[in-house]
Amino acid sequence: MRVNLPERTSGVYRLGRIEVNNLVKNVEVEYTDDNLLYSKETDPYPRMILTCSEATGLVNKGIKIGDHETIRKAEALLSVLSQDKDFERISIKWPILNKMASTIRAIIKRISQGPLTESEKKEALHATMISFK
Repeated sequence: MRVNLPERTSGVYRLGRIEVNNLVKNVEVEYTDDNLLYSKETDPYPRMILTCSEATGLVNKGIKIGDHETIRKAEALLSVLSQDKDFERISIKWPILNKMASTIRAIIKRISQGPLTESEKKEALHATMISFK
């Protein structure tokens, strides 16, 4: 999830509240002025899976509306992801990440060779539907 929040003084603030059946949880965000804590990432997997998901959405949109600029944006996201120093390590731990990135790269490569047929469009859109088990 990405959230754009206004500047605030240091402290913990309630971002929202989630209720599922009888379970109620507050979603909190902590603001800090401590540069050692700011943007400290303890696990890059959520960021990487989000990037892959964004690239997937862009490729799907580009295929559906025939917009090559949207597909280029997906390609740029994957390029940044593949250059990430943690990508190889994380994709070994979470193979779904590598599968998603490889699928999108293959679709982008095929698109670069010329227009997709309707059958190829359906196949490409189907290929991006990954089941998390």
